[in-house]
Amino acid sequence: VRAYTFLDGLPILNVHTKTEIEYAFGQTAAVLVQALAGFDHPALSRVLLWDVMHVGQLCAWLHDLFVVVFINLFVVSFLHRFGQSVLPKLQALPQQVIHGDVSKSNTVVASADAVRIDGVLDFGDLSKAPRVVELAIAASYAIDGGADDVEQALARVVAGYEATLPLQAAEKELLLDLVVARLVQRIVISEWRANKFPNNRDYILRSTEQARQLLAVLVQQA
Repeated sequence: VRAYTFLDGLPILNVHTKTEIEYAFGQTAAVLVQALAGFDHPALSRVLLWDVMHVGQLCAWLHDLFVVVFINLFVVSFLHRFGQSVLPKLQALPQQVIHGDVSKSNTVVASADAVRIDGVLDFGDLSKAPRVVELAIAASYAIDGGADDVEQALARVVAGYEATLPLQAAEKELLLDLVVARLVQRIVISEWRANKFPNNRDYILRSTEQARQLLAVLVQQA
């Protein structure tokens, strides 16, 4: 049995949002990084499926999936490059505990006219990672896949974060790859789970289309 306290508010996933919410996602990621700094627990040594530091474990799943061709080809190439070039740089950065799932279903606002995040739910995906990973995860959910200008949207998320925690040069260098890594996780893991649990497919894939759209834009801009 698990007992939860009640957090008043409306899930962002269920309300109309404005571009200001992108700034709020970055701001929230920074606040969480500060709040979790110094926290530790023996259970955090586990390997978590949603931990971006272990994204390479998804390679074994690709053969079971029938996703669009460009995603298959891109994911294979990206996961190889991530393991070879990005992961070593990440591992050289200081590690701390992060929330790991600042998404629109895990954040609440006070009203249906959402411009400010009032609370964060679900700390079940806590993991140890460089703090910039928190920002990348938040950005992957905050930015609308069909946004007119994804670059400006990402800049708003980053501005919200840097209003509290300025990014280091090494963190800025890795940010876009980390956003893509999270999008790859969201597509591959969700598609795999939907195939395994078809009766719950709609819920599992509720944000996958946004991830697909955003990934397609980022791949074109890369």
